[in-house]
Amino acid sequence: MKSSFLVLVAVLIGLPAQAQLAAPNAAGVALGHIHLSVKDVEAERRFFIDMMGGTPVENEKISMIQFPGVFLVITRGDPVVSSPGSTLNHFGVVLKDVTAYSTKWEANHVIIDHAENPKAGYVHAPSGIRIEFFEDASLSVPIAMNHVHFYSSPEKVREIQAWYVSLFGGQASERYCTSCLPVHRRLMQTVDIPGTNFSLGVLAQANSTATPVPSKGGQIDHIGFEVKNLKAFVERAEANGTKFDQSYRVSTNSAKVHTAFLTDPWGTRIELTEGLAP
Repeated sequence: MKSSFLVLVAVLIGLPAQAQLAAPNAAGVALGHIHLSVKDVEAERRFFIDMMGGTPVENEKISMIQFPGVFLVITRGDPVVSSPGSTLNHFGVVLKDVTAYSTKWEANHVIIDHAENPKAGYVHAPSGIRIEFFEDASLSVPIAMNHVHFYSSPEKVREIQAWYVSLFGGQASERYCTSCLPVHRRLMQTVDIPGTNFSLGVLAQANSTATPVPSKGGQIDHIGFEVKNLKAFVERAEANGTKFDQSYRVSTNSAKVHTAFLTDPWGTRIELTEGLAP
């Protein structure tokens, strides 16, 4: 079972510079957004716009930063846990030119954790949130969304993978570590959903023996899927036993957006939306 991780990169290569979200899978699901909770919203927004190349957009009262394949929503909060201590450890992007980005980051005194692979690593946002990066020189845009990285105990990895495949129509797969040199590359289990790859790391790889805490209230508060025919999707999921924290309704921040919330069995908060793109 080889990964469609490279297929995801190939899809992103074809996205125009101002592309919004990937086309949904057969279940009507694609990555929609990542919601960050930080103390200084303006500093975080300036980082993702000036240092990462995102574009500010709005859908009525919903302010977002757009990248090919994902929207970032950044709101004011006092996170109870940093992202490495949460089920949502970090997210990752692919860059066309790592040297160009690194030069800009270094000139602006941005913290970079260099990896074994010289064309990969982690860059730190002002809040301390880490964004993994690696290079693909064939990318047609400077930057695109790539993956979200979960961490759990080893015995739970297959359960998590199966749950996301069953509910969201994801594709079970595996991929190699992008921060490692080829001689040290290891395979990890993943779930491919249009717009992203959900990478399922184990705690030993996260250098932690503690059980990750639920994502709600953390720096990466939740992930969001954009769902076609959301009302029908939620009704079908509820009929099959899925419990929602908040069932289908119109967003209080945009009359154009419908939303629902649930939490996966391991503590990751998930928002489902329809109509998020401006």
